[in-house]
Amino acid sequence: MSEEFQLFISSTVNDLAPVREELARNLAYPGCVIRYSEDARFPVEPGTSAHDACLAVVRRSHGFILLIGSRFGAEYLDQGKSITWREWEEARGAGLTPIVLINRKTTDVCRLIAEERSALLANNPTASAQELDSLLEDKLGEILQGYHLAPSIQRFVDRVCTEYRDNWVKLDWDGSAGQALEYIRFNLFIQAAASDRRRRDTIEYAQAAGVMLGHVRDLGLRVVGLTADARCGKITHYDAVQGMLETVALLRAGLFGFEDRDRYTLIVHELHDSALHPIARVAHPRVPRRGRKWMSGQGHAGQAILQDQFMVSGDIRQTFAWVRNPATDEEDQQNYVSMLSRPYYDSYGKPIGVVTLTSSRLDHFTKVNDSAAQAFETVVSLINSLVLETQHERRRQH
Repeated sequence: MSEEFQLFISSTVNDLAPVREELARNLAYPGCVIRYSEDARFPVEPGTSAHDACLAVVRRSHGFILLIGSRFGAEYLDQGKSITWREWEEARGAGLTPIVLINRKTTDVCRLIAEERSALLANNPTASAQELDSLLEDKLGEILQGYHLAPSIQRFVDRVCTEYRDNWVKLDWDGSAGQALEYIRFNLFIQAAASDRRRRDTIEYAQAAGVMLGHVRDLGLRVVGLTADARCGKITHYDAVQGMLETVALLRAGLFGFEDRDRYTLIVHELHDSALHPIARVAHPRVPRRGRKWMSGQGHAGQAILQDQFMVSGDIRQTFAWVRNPATDEEDQQNYVSMLSRPYYDSYGKPIGVVTLTSSRLDHFTKVNDSAAQAFETVVSLINSLVLETQHERRRQH
């Protein structure tokens, strides 16, 4: 990526060319390069289409401005989206936070179209977006004069305004370069800082995902080996599960983001007579073994089995799932802070146990869709597979 700050201006050209040119003149400063497609210096790699050249430049940019006026623009690869729409998507995918200005008249027209679209959709529930666009063009013909594919613009505006959070959207732009400059300058420094942070986060996430995938592959191979050993009678069912946990513990940094200072436990519980019994465990040396059993509905693990759901807590101590033991409470509050609990199942889909992962770090686990939680889900699935395979082998032998 260039050392210069590259700012990309995205919009349709036919209706907004004068605004784009004035923005380019007034936003440029030493160390900043303004990118817009009609500029003679716009970088295009040989053998690349005009549309793909724009997307490539977006990916190399540090800031992104989107102007929406009266035109939808050329469609990108028969996807039902304009190239401007795709540029916006590319910016989001690259970790940028677009500064968006929508002409106030276009905003009003889009609100009207959205209401009419809802009414048409109620009467035509199987109609495609493109079919509804055509019906709207016919119904609102006079109102939409001066617009190019206004119903398609409305779909784009709706996506921009509702699909993502943490973006700047000005819905009452008067269409002038002057007002656009004032708004953009006000937000540009904030966006530059945010985009740099998000870009770093995106890179770090991609790197972490690569490490995680490698670890998951290794765990899959470990499951195969442990299953084979159990089938041959070299190890017991419980030895196989313990061996799996020990491998996961060695890979905990890449899988779950553990640092050396973090204390952890990873425990597999088996359900017997409404109680969860620990059958395999790995933990940080400073976390003592308690051998605790949990009744269904008791504690984080018990709630997971009772509700049959994946549970995530950034600070379990502040939830109803915290179970206080006066003899160990002070130590427990230091060791068990963030927690993940997920059931595993028999071949009929009935919960037969719970796997738990704890961390001493506040908010180490907060969302079911973050990388650590997703890695944990994969680990539990592998443990589930190992349990089913070894149980099946035990039944076959008896």
